[in-house]
Amino acid sequence: MTGYSEPGSGTTALRSSAAQLTVRYGMEFQGGLNLSPYMAVRHIRQWLNAYEENPSASVSVPLSYSALSASSTTALVGLDVDVAVSNVFHLVASGGVGADLNTNDSLIVPTSGMAGLSTVSLNSTSVQRRRRASLGSYLLLPTGERFAIMGIYQQEPYAGLNTMRVTATFAAQF
Repeated sequence: MTGYSEPGSGTTALRSSAAQLTVRYGMEFQGGLNLSPYMAVRHIRQWLNAYEENPSASVSVPLSYSALSASSTTALVGLDVDVAVSNVFHLVASGGVGADLNTNDSLIVPTSGMAGLSTVSLNSTSVQRRRRASLGSYLLLPTGERFAIMGIYQQEPYAGLNTMRVTATFAAQF
């Protein structure tokens, strides 16, 4: 809608759960090179409660939409590479692809006094095969801790949506 807006607000809740089974085969080569081809199956379920804006003096046409649910089962294949530059410093890379085996998304059904709102299907723009790649390094400290930094690129299930992120992790032994 162009030229008209109201400061509406409301609340909803998102719940999500996932499980993944991964099988990999680690191969160690001379020079500190480790290759690990892998296959995995991942199942994800998500629920989003219905949303409703609260009417007020500044909101004459509150918006609402129905609850959503989505589930997907995805097959994943890829290769992890770990190169030990020294006993302490490692370079790592990974590349893979995921393909949907099954998806089940509900429709977004908006309701409001505004004209022109229509039902939206989340499934109509989904990408069935998605790429993923990462590049990073980690340090193995003498006391058993591990510090890692990783850059990750990933195609998301919805068309035109790709994410890039950098993560840093620290793991300590107990």
